[in-house]
Amino acid sequence: MQKTIASFIAVACLLTISCGESGPKVAKVEGTVSVDGKPLAMGKIMMSSELGRQTVGAVIDGKIQNVTTFTDNDGAVVGTNRVAIRPSIDENIMMKEPLKAAQAIKDSGIPKKFHSLSTTELTFEIKYGQTNKLEIDITTSE
Repeated sequence: MQKTIASFIAVACLLTISCGESGPKVAKVEGTVSVDGKPLAMGKIMMSSELGRQTVGAVIDGKIQNVTTFTDNDGAVVGTNRVAIRPSIDENIMMKEPLKAAQAIKDSGIPKKFHSLSTTELTFEIKYGQTNKLEIDITTSE
């Protein structure tokens, strides 16, 4: 019985140590997204660090907002991140009118390769201890 209790305490200690605040460092992110020099009206920014940790944020009137990895607006993981940009399309339109949604995505001007973290060519280095400013201008000819 004492070995069981000792084992339980040892496992609990290890879990406490490994689940502490020793995770990846994050840093604030802000900036702009434009398409052919015009601010992207509404979109989503997604980032993936070298550690594979995903980050999401919003683009509203061309401004990057609420970039979140662990908690609301905490930023992105420090290091090199792949960056994808997608237009925001209302979920009701996506579900009920997929052809209209597909046209809206096409009309956004963002080339399809930038929609996914697996196909994007955009990368950005996130630096610890500062607000990182992303200035992204996508051209439709890309």
